Amino acid sequence: MYFRFLFLALLLNLVLWFITLTFIPRISSVSGIIHIFNFKLLILHLLALLHDSYMGILRKLMLWPLK
Repeated sequence: MYFRFLFLALLLNLVLWFITLTFIPRISSVSGIIHIFNFKLLILHLLALLHDSYMGILRKLMLWPLK
């Protein structure tokens, strides 16, 4: 469930990033701030997804001898 929520948040972030790049003119400073903020959020979501999958693999490897 948490992974699904994180994936939807990542997808929403990609959509917002595309909208800010496409529809808001790049000349304004507000657009630049929004673009940088969305890019940082995108990186944070990707790191969270990688961390979750990495921890899931480690948990399976640690519990494997107990089976």
